[in-house]
Amino acid sequence: MGRTCVLSEVRVLEQLPGINPANLSGGVRYEDGQFDDARLIISLFRTLMAQGGLAINHTRVARLIKENSRVVGVMSQDQIGQQEWEIRARVVINATGIFGDEIRRMDVADELLE
Repeated sequence: MGRTCVLSEVRVLEQLPGINPANLSGGVRYEDGQFDDARLIISLFRTLMAQGGLAINHTRVARLIKENSRVVGVMSQDQIGQQEWEIRARVVINATGIFGDEIRRMDVADELLE
């Protein structure tokens, strides 16, 4: 993969001849890689299990568990059976992708209540 680089207006027009040049001042070229995400998740799952972890699926974060203003876990709700699970951890990572702001707002809402 190549490095990301800034392109002049002329260079953009050379590489994208069909682009509308009106208001064009330049561009950025970057290259993106592809990988087998199924293989990645299987590898992560195997590592999790080897470390004594528990994998759950079809759940959502119902609320954050906080102690002394620090997130120490989540209440997770099973979206099939509606059972709730308390999940505590030394580190909680919000890796919810496009739903990241929804979880972040839970943290802000909790702070407003304190």
